[in-house]
Amino acid sequence: RCVSFIPQAVFLFGSTLYEAIVGPHSKNCNHEAAESLIWEILTAVSLADRVRDLPGGLLHHVVSGGTNFSMGERQLICVCRALFKLQQPGSRAGILLCDEATASVDTASDALVHQTLLALPQTVIMICHRLQFIREFDTVIVMDNGRVVEHAAPALLLSNSKSHLSRLMN
Repeated sequence: RCVSFIPQAVFLFGSTLYEAIVGPHSKNCNHEAAESLIWEILTAVSLADRVRDLPGGLLHHVVSGGTNFSMGERQLICVCRALFKLQQPGSRAGILLCDEATASVDTASDALVHQTLLALPQTVIMICHRLQFIREFDTVIVMDNGRVVEHAAPALLLSNSKSHLSRLMN
């Protein structure tokens, strides 16, 4: 209950897009407030225009597996679901764990998602191979062969040309 998770490989259950974002308890929430928040989140991750273009919008049917959306769109839907959950009254999720959460999205959407996630008050842990946003993190942990080889503020690691992070960036 304290952790929200955004995986790299997203599987969506057959439902509406609204239900895919709100989750299994959609019958218990204020739909008007939920829709308003969903549209804010969709805009924040650059998915609002795509959803507006879908037949039915938020009521568009998601086939089992989500294969009627691209992998990048599925990842963004999962980001929306996590952001929605984090913003619910009484949410105890204080940690958001992202495992390559934007690996399949375009660079513009990736930038918006990172901007949104890094502005959250929760602790955000990101597993990522794309390093263009690394300077914006508070702390970086660099792993090699399953072992932590260094950890510190990105600026500190990047100022050392011999650090693993500097070599990865180069």
